[in-house]
Amino acid sequence: MQTLADTQDMEPLIDTLQTPMLIFAVFYFVLAALFWYSPVLIGWHQTPVGKALFFSAVACWRNKWAFLVYGAAWAAIFFGADLLFGAIVTLGIPIDIAAALQLPLNVLLGSVLYASFYPTFVKVFGSVEPLAQ
Repeated sequence: MQTLADTQDMEPLIDTLQTPMLIFAVFYFVLAALFWYSPVLIGWHQTPVGKALFFSAVACWRNKWAFLVYGAAWAAIFFGADLLFGAIVTLGIPIDIAAALQLPLNVLLGSVLYASFYPTFVKVFGSVEPLAQ
């Protein structure tokens, strides 16, 4: 079966998309740093929005190497899960069944990823004391 990628030279497309994707990546990481801790600072510590965005960006910048390792570790985990299911497909299991098995694993890994945000907050800002109501 011949695909579109087989019939066309992809190099001009890749060259055209390289700069916009780089710009997108820079903006994405800046916005991710701004919003990483902001919801928690606003919700748990009643920090004003502007200050929460600033403190989140500063905290991410001060811990940039730890976040680099954290991001690389999670990328490796998700890449490993994808490779695992690629290996399952090569064993002869239909791709539909492999995709059906991969979905719950991705949901589980995504849940663990989001649960790991709390320890990063505690490590950066210290323990969280419940607010008196």
